[in-house]
Amino acid sequence: GISYDDETGNHITTPQFGLAMKAIGKVDVIGTDACLMQMPEVNYEIKDYVDYIVASEETEPGDGYTYNLMLGPLVAKPAMLGAELGKLTVDAYANHYGSQDHTQSLVLASAMNGFMPLINNFVKAAIAANEKPLIKTAMSGAQSYAYAENKDLWHFLSLYGASSANAEVKAAAKALQTYITGTLVLHNRTNSSYSDSHGIAIYLPNYVNSSYSSLAWARDGQWDEFIGWYTK
Repeated sequence: GISYDDETGNHITTPQFGLAMKAIGKVDVIGTDACLMQMPEVNYEIKDYVDYIVASEETEPGDGYTYNLMLGPLVAKPAMLGAELGKLTVDAYANHYGSQDHTQSLVLASAMNGFMPLINNFVKAAIAANEKPLIKTAMSGAQSYAYAENKDLWHFLSLYGASSANAEVKAAAKALQTYITGTLVLHNRTNSSYSDSHGIAIYLPNYVNSSYSSLAWARDGQWDEFIGWYTK
């Protein structure tokens, strides 16, 4: 969740985030100036209520968004389209932090619809191949973030696909990688410490969090079944 209140302990859960966006109505761009938000688990919840999503795979530095670098060009060109504003936001963020550790990317929200069947195809191939040791080795080696169970999806697929002897796994992993870099993630910026970050992280834990099943992502897809399978 996000927006934790230190006094009351209240916060906005991921499903509540989706409900809030639905109530607001369709927007062009949402920038989640919060940590660890660029994940399909979050994006799937809001995909129908926004065109473009700007967020970070990693925790964000304390300064957060760099509003003068982001809003100055928007004021000068108020008619810019959503994709341009999303790219501008990513660049303003990355240019401000420079060599300081950071990640920031722009995702096409509607591409989450095409992303889901590719994820499900990968899960089906991986379970059928039954290569749990290879999966866990790839998980261990994949780019991780402040929460170790958050892994860069492209990097995980690259490591697992390279080690697998199964043709279906290799094909499904490659299809997902191609979709991530060619369709889903429109712009991605990191510093050199995060060269294996390709714009979207995913949940790859060593055990299943019970609240995961409350997500629309888990309801409509099979990633939670994949987690349940390899953690057995």
